[in-house]
Amino acid sequence: MLLILLIVIIARFEPEGSHIARASAYKAAALALADRETIEESLEGSAWSIPEDEKNQWFGKYKEYLFRNGYIGGEHLESSAVESFTYGEAAYIAEQVGGEMKNALTVSTKKYGRAMPQDEWWVFYDYLRKAVDPDGAVREEQVLLYGTPANVKEADSWTAYTSGGVWKFEGVALDACTDREIEVLVRGDEIIRMVRVVDETVTYENVWLSRGSGENLKVYVGGAYREFAVKEKELDAVADNLADLRLKKGKIDKITVKNERITGEVLAVAGDHIEIEGYGVLPLADNFKVYKTYGLFAEQKKKDILVGYALQEFVVADGEVCAALTTRSFDAKNIRVLLMDTGFKTISTTGLCCGPTGRSS
Repeated sequence: MLLILLIVIIARFEPEGSHIARASAYKAAALALADRETIEESLEGSAWSIPEDEKNQWFGKYKEYLFRNGYIGGEHLESSAVESFTYGEAAYIAEQVGGEMKNALTVSTKKYGRAMPQDEWWVFYDYLRKAVDPDGAVREEQVLLYGTPANVKEADSWTAYTSGGVWKFEGVALDACTDREIEVLVRGDEIIRMVRVVDETVTYENVWLSRGSGENLKVYVGGAYREFAVKEKELDAVADNLADLRLKKGKIDKITVKNERITGEVLAVAGDHIEIEGYGVLPLADNFKVYKTYGLFAEQKKKDILVGYALQEFVVADGEVCAALTTRSFDAKNIRVLLMDTGFKTISTTGLCCGPTGRSS
């Protein structure tokens, strides 16, 4: 009863504001029902019904999926997806869902053709996803937005680099939200809606800094490269270092370089600590990173740290190990040949001494 009353109220008292486009409503509704991969797979190998000029648009698959599953009526099949979604179309979806939703959107027949404001749609959508997605596959997330194709040269279209992973954001306006903490609705790896900016001041922890084009600072963060304009003097001081980078409204506010490094034979690596000869057991920072800094730069995994060798450098700050840096190559094949030639005896003169387990014999 509360659901019915709430939606009746917002339908009668339409506030001012922009309307929801059909394309955006189609995407949201479809992703309440299934994830993008399931939707795409269900459409393979059969003829489509939507207009030809919409098939290759980002919203095409969502519109076709809704039509095939009965959530778009035949009278709306030819309606342009870039125009406003209507009350009548929302009522049609509610009727197909059934249950409480069937009578949820009570509007007069004369209002069926009127455009539905965005805020009303998203109230309606909250109840829709609760009805068709009881397990909560559509979820709210607060993440840092590192970059989009607008500022990441190598990014594929509609690709967002976030602290939650590399996601897609077809049809969602995100470019202006880069370097902010944002709240989004997401299913799988597809962003459905940018809800709000949570914070315009963010800190990227343990990122790698290097020289970019011209006097730009090149920052590797979240799997993407970003470039920021800095003064030449500042660039000289921070390049080729690990740092925490604080940004305010998308601009660098503070760079905290972490330049204390230690080396030593790695004795053990665990979930939250590492043991290094001469330093004992050291805790790993929450945002611990592993970077390969020679040759082609790359981010690595914790499993890439070589136990039994002193071939990596470790960046330490505030009593924690913030990153492991692979600064030179390691030819495991050559090491194995040396061991076989010496019958697994210690090679003390080279420091490359290990038994079958990777530890000193």
